[in-house]
Amino acid sequence: MIDDEPDLQTAVEAELRRHMSTRLDGTAAHFRADLVHETADRLPQITCPTMVVYGEEDRITLPRYNEAVAAAIRGAVVARVPRAGHLIWLERPAEFNGHIEAFLRTTVVASRSSA
Repeated sequence: MIDDEPDLQTAVEAELRRHMSTRLDGTAAHFRADLVHETADRLPQITCPTMVVYGEEDRITLPRYNEAVAAAIRGAVVARVPRAGHLIWLERPAEFNGHIEAFLRTTVVASRSSA
């Protein structure tokens, strides 16, 4: 995690504070929705190119759940970001964006080849 990188942790916390809601009703509604939202049974219906990217140290959405999501989607690509938790786009933006860019390049090349 970023605990041993105090400058990075400070930057991530500052960014979160900029976007954080102070409305408890909104936060409560978010968590209620998380608790009742279950779509795992529909994952096999996804037919478009898919990448599941996650931080290897995520303690909110555990890596095994991300692996299960990828396994349920035919042909899904998995990208694991080391030393990253739940907020990988803030914690490791270069690595996160690198995975996205590589996936998009591969997807575009594949779609052009099959056209």
